[in-house]
Amino acid sequence: MSGTAHFTEARSRVNRYTVSVALALSSLVFLSVVPFLPGMPEFAILIAVAIGIASLRSQAIAAGMLLAVVSLAVGYQLISFGLANFALTGQAAHLELGLLGLLALIDIVFAVRQPASVALSVLAVALMLTPAYYLSIGVLVIAIGIGGMRAVGAVSASFVATLLPFVVLENAIATSRGIVNASTGPIIFTQFSLLESSFAPSLQQLNVVAQHPPATSVGSILPAYLSGGTTIDLLIPMMVVAVILGATVAMAGMASSLLERLDWRWRYGLSSRTTAPLVAAFGMSAGFAVLIAGIAPATTLEAFLATDSPSAGQALVHDPYAPTLLILGAMVLGLALSLREAGIQRLERVELTRKELRSLVERTYDMMGKAKGVIQAIQNGAPTVATRDLARRINEQESALSDISTGLGSADYLSLSAWVDAVKARILPDIEGTPDTLRLRIIDGLKKYESLGSAYDNLLENAGLHERFGIPHVDEKIDYLQAIERYREVTARIQASVRKMFEDYRIATGAFNAIMNRELISPPIDPESLIGNREFLSSMKLVTEEYWLNFENTYADDLRSKVEAVDAELRELRSVVDGRMAQEVQRTLTSLAEPRPQNSPAILGSLTELVATLKEKLDATETELVRLGELVDALSAKARKMVHFEMLSLRGLVEELRSDAGGLGPNLEGVADYTKRLTRATRRLEEMKRSDFRSILMLVHYGDAKDYIETRLAETKTLRIADLPFSGPAALLYARLLADSTRSIRYDDLNEEVVARNA
Repeated sequence: MSGTAHFTEARSRVNRYTVSVALALSSLVFLSVVPFLPGMPEFAILIAVAIGIASLRSQAIAAGMLLAVVSLAVGYQLISFGLANFALTGQAAHLELGLLGLLALIDIVFAVRQPASVALSVLAVALMLTPAYYLSIGVLVIAIGIGGMRAVGAVSASFVATLLPFVVLENAIATSRGIVNASTGPIIFTQFSLLESSFAPSLQQLNVVAQHPPATSVGSILPAYLSGGTTIDLLIPMMVVAVILGATVAMAGMASSLLERLDWRWRYGLSSRTTAPLVAAFGMSAGFAVLIAGIAPATTLEAFLATDSPSAGQALVHDPYAPTLLILGAMVLGLALSLREAGIQRLERVELTRKELRSLVERTYDMMGKAKGVIQAIQNGAPTVATRDLARRINEQESALSDISTGLGSADYLSLSAWVDAVKARILPDIEGTPDTLRLRIIDGLKKYESLGSAYDNLLENAGLHERFGIPHVDEKIDYLQAIERYREVTARIQASVRKMFEDYRIATGAFNAIMNRELISPPIDPESLIGNREFLSSMKLVTEEYWLNFENTYADDLRSKVEAVDAELRELRSVVDGRMAQEVQRTLTSLAEPRPQNSPAILGSLTELVATLKEKLDATETELVRLGELVDALSAKARKMVHFEMLSLRGLVEELRSDAGGLGPNLEGVADYTKRLTRATRRLEEMKRSDFRSILMLVHYGDAKDYIETRLAETKTLRIADLPFSGPAALLYARLLADSTRSIRYDDLNEEVVARNA
């Protein structure tokens, strides 16, 4: 049905030809029923064909031509009934003629906007002059079938406007014959048999100016009727009929429109729209018949619709067959329109399917462009996300779509339908879902990074490492652009963490190899190569599991045992040293408090400082021995002979330790062994140093001791060692040195006495 908002090309073409036929048929029937032009029927056929052909170019112009012919024919008959002789002096006459002019204007307006409605209204009015007057309602159904709800107003107004002059003439004739009077009321809807039998004959030639209207026996009927002012009595019954007609037309239009909107699909591509004309025909004809029959008995409307005079024809409310014929005739015309609609649908299904397919193809191409844009954005911003399979699938779908586009213009309905189903069910959903599929893939990748990063962070924490990946949580609701940006942030964080962890590992393993006195071996794989290939998960696994955790698990026990050995030796060393050396040893012990492989750089640094301090310690010891030697050299030969300095005997050991310290590296095993030797040497040196410094101290006080002994010997001549105010070793040393350096004094070893020789 044409009530749809947009016509297809096929429907527009069929409507154009239908309206053309309607205009031609209306003009032919009207000219055949209403005498006017000469040379009937040939001339009427020629005019009908001309109007029909003109309609193919412009329906408005053709409708104007039809209205011109109708106006001339109606005007010719009105003049023949004496309109020209009517003295237009009364107000009623002005009103009546103004009403006729207004209705003519309505016809003109609707002729431009609804040519089909005007043409079919003219045809319906022409049928009122024939025994088939009841078919006029069915003809109006055709107008609704072509124009839909838009035609409701045009059909009703145009029908009433075109019908009014004939109603006036019919009532004028009936009034002149006494059929209609004040008590019976005017005739409105019936066969206009009085008028049909009283029409003036057609013109004899086309020169209307040269030929006057023929004289008729009814030439004074119209002036007499109009002068009586009874045409005003037509207003109310005409309004009633117009309302009934408009209501039934509107109901038919609404029923038809409802079926169009529902648009149920049946087999063979047809829809419920095919039944709309039939439903409209039945609804309009049955509604009109029921309303007329229902209202007439209760009012004076029956008088408006019919008369008992045989010469006035039969009316709808009196003719027992007329209502049935009205409905059947309308149904036949509705069936014809339904068949027309079915034909249109058969014609337009290819067009509609092709149009739908073209729209789907364009939409799919647009979605393909968007999907490709998403893929390109992901390849640039998140290159590790798998897109190759989707890109390949898009290319396959694009190839299939290209084949469809190539055959779209020439394919038959079955092929087009199959392609529509393929695009709807497979290609378009696949393409439409690609961006979200890619978004979810990015999010899945981010979740893997998050999950693995969290697991590795826990492992690193348990292993005592301070470095973390710290990958943030990803929100699943972010769009693909936000997901790409988050991907860049996460992968940048992973790269920075991997590089930092690897650099720390390289430093730690170098330090570990040094303190364990192992061969320096570089890590077999640099994660930078994995990062360069965007293997971020592999790089995380490499530095976390293969390097750091394996490093911890493999060497922790070995490192701990060696550290414990060094710790024990350093504690022994700390017990025999003091000052800066003791502080450095304590710092080294502190650095060894957590002996884990990742702490190797700190241990190495501490051991390096310790080795340097040990060397300084040996240098200080050497310097101390040199000074001691100088002191000894400053003593007299007799004193050196009497006193043995034990530290000087260890100069060789110190030289050996210094020599070994030159080749000592900061490795645990070497430091442990060296520290053990140094501890033993330091103990011996400390003991000897105390003994030697006691001897030196005794020698320093030898002068005072000599004076004391000589003074006492001058008094007593004999002095026991035990009586001297010195310690035993010091008293013995002083006695021997004095006896050895002084002739007048001797030392009695047997009695342990110092004796003056002249005593």
